[in-house]
Order: sequence, then C-alpha cells, then structure tokens
Amino acid sequence: MTRSGPNFCAWYESSARQFLNVLVKFIGLFDRITSTNPVRWEKMIMKSERRYSIAALAISVALSTVPAAAASDKASKEKCFGVAKAGANDCASADGSHSCAGQAKADNNPYDWKYVAKGTCEKVGGKTMPPSKK
Repeated sequence: MTRSGPNFCAWYESSARQFLNVLVKFIGLFDRITSTNPVRWEKMIMKSERRYSIAALAISVALSTVPAAAASDKASKEKCFGVAKAGANDCASADGSHSCAGQAKADNNPYDWKYVAKGTCEKVGGKTMPPSKK
C-alpha cells in the first residue's frame, strides 16, 4: 500500500510525533537510570530488589497452593466407566480406541469414562472398573 496525498502527510506527522514522544520518554528514563548521584542509584536498585522479592514470594505461594488444590479435588473423585456422553469423556478410552478427552463416539460406551464424586458411580449406572478387553 502506498501512502500519498494529504492522508500521507497527516499519517507521517502523527507517526513522527509519536516516535519523538517515545524517544523523549526513553531519554528521560535513561537519564534517571544513569544518574551520577550514587545514593539515588542505590535507592533505585533497592526498590527494584524489594519489588522483585515480593513478586517472587507471591508467585511461589500461588504455585505451591495449586498442586494441593488439584490433589484434594482428585481425591474426592473417581473414574466411572459407561456414563460418559458422546464427546464428553474425561480422558483416553480403556480399550485404546482414542487417546484424548472429548473423543467418545457414542453415549454410555463401557470403555469411556468420566470423573464423578466418590461413591456415586454405581448410583448413576456406571462401573468403577473397565470391562475386560475383547
């Protein structure tokens, strides 16, 4: 696409103005970072270190709680074979016909399973163990 005419001039002027604004901000930031005042430089480093250590602590706390929540959720559920609807199974088929969630071809296939609350599998018409392979 070629730019010409009055639209080009407006576009060029706008782009040049934006570029100069970014350049001025960068130079100002660079000037602050490379200040000759060592006390000011040291304070900036200390503030950055404090921010990074707080962020690292927050991330580590958040990540440490994720596995515990996943483990407690999985402990309260069990695999229930024969209750998954077509396209709504939770993982691979027991007979090896597919290897991923959501690939069940028919409703209530005895080899496809879905997670249910512990103790409710037989109540909904499923089995906790897959049938023997053919």
